[in-house]
Amino acid sequence: MTDYGPSCFVERDAGGAVLDASPSVCESLTGHTSCGWSDHFAVTVSVGDPNDPRPLGPFEVTDNEFAEIIRIGKIMEKQLNITV
Repeated sequence: MTDYGPSCFVERDAGGAVLDASPSVCESLTGHTSCGWSDHFAVTVSVGDPNDPRPLGPFEVTDNEFAEIIRIGKIMEKQLNITV
């Protein structure tokens, strides 16, 4: 599924940036499965390690990198007892 949100009007109505996240990301960050703008959760964002060679924001990954991301995600799901 493709998600194009949040729309500009949502951030305008909220009065600032809105985190658009999946239910599992919301649960990891807030303990709740919903973190829409009306929920009013605050999230602090910081810049990562400047020596990390990975770019900030969206970027392309190789098939091997993607497979590793999925492998680690499955390990984390088991450790955190997350069912998808």
